[in-house]
Order: sequence, then structure tokens, then C-alpha cells
Amino acid sequence: MFGAILEFIAHLNRAWQVPNSVFSFRIFGVSSFEALIFYAPMTLFILVLYEHFFDKDINHRLSPNILYAVLPGLLTYATILMIYFSNPSGLIFSHSYLKMGLAAIAPLALQIILKPRLIPKYCKLALLIFPIFFITELIGIKFNYWLFPGSEYLGKVTFLGQTFPVEEIIFWMLLYPAAIACYYEEFIDDNK
Repeated sequence: MFGAILEFIAHLNRAWQVPNSVFSFRIFGVSSFEALIFYAPMTLFILVLYEHFFDKDINHRLSPNILYAVLPGLLTYATILMIYFSNPSGLIFSHSYLKMGLAAIAPLALQIILKPRLIPKYCKLALLIFPIFFITELIGIKFNYWLFPGSEYLGKVTFLGQTFPVEEIIFWMLLYPAAIACYYEEFIDDNK
């Protein structure tokens, strides 16, 4: 749910871009539709690996906490759209990838402070998924599926001739899987 917001703001701020779309339109003239579609299978991939390998408890009930994720998500959508249609420059800010990444992992940081027993599961998940995301990154940049036209990054990494921001390693390759598992534990599963 929040992936669509991050994608939209990232495109506005040129933190990353999907330069070519198979669709003839962009969402609100900004985000590519296939980038948004990709969030669902990527998230499900992370959650299937997490549930299968690291979260062995069986719980078939949906947490009542899900409303605490859905309602803020809908309010955030509404707020972002109101700002976009009334004052689009209000969504442009410096170091957008870093700031969005920090905002996205804030619940993860809070959860591991309050429930440090989850750290080993999250670390193992991140280590399992990191090589897959790293290879995906190299292929995506090589074939121009996405690019990073901005200039406000912590730094850049070049590997096998492909260059991308340090934030991509920190927030997407390493912390995104743990953040998804955190949101899942907090709002859908049982927090164990």
C-alpha cells in the first residue's frame, strides 16, 4: 500500500525513474503502472519466504491491527493527492530517497527496539533476499528498466559497470524485506 506512495514521490523527486512504460499512460502523469504492479508480487515473495523459512508459528487469524495500517494508508493517499493537485511543489524535497527510506523503516526500528527477539528472523530474511535483489538491480539498470537521475544521494556504488545509489542497497536490498516482515507481523500476523 505504501509502495505506491513511495513510487509516486520518488518519481516526482527524480530519486528513481522508470523511463519506459509498456502502458501509454502514467498514474497522475508521474508513476508507471507496471512499477506499482511489481510491488504486490515483490511483497508476496518476501512474505512467502519469511513465513516458510523464518516464522514457524501457525496463525490463521487476521490481526485486528490491520485497521491501524489501512486507515493511515488511506489518509496518506488522500493527503498526498490533495497536496499534488493543490501545490505539487510541496512534494518536492531534498534527499528524497534518504528521507523516504528513513520514514519507511521507522516502524521497523521501533519494532526491533520493543521486540528484539525478531532481529534474528529479520536479519536472516534480509541475507536470503539480498543476492536476489542485488542481481535484480544489476539487470534492471543494465536494461534501463529503472534509473537514478537525481543527484542527492549518500553516494553511489558501481558494480560490473552498473551504478546506483547507496540508498538502494540500504533501504531496498537490505531493509525492505525486514520492513515488509515488520509490517506483516505488526498489522497482519501475531507479532511473534
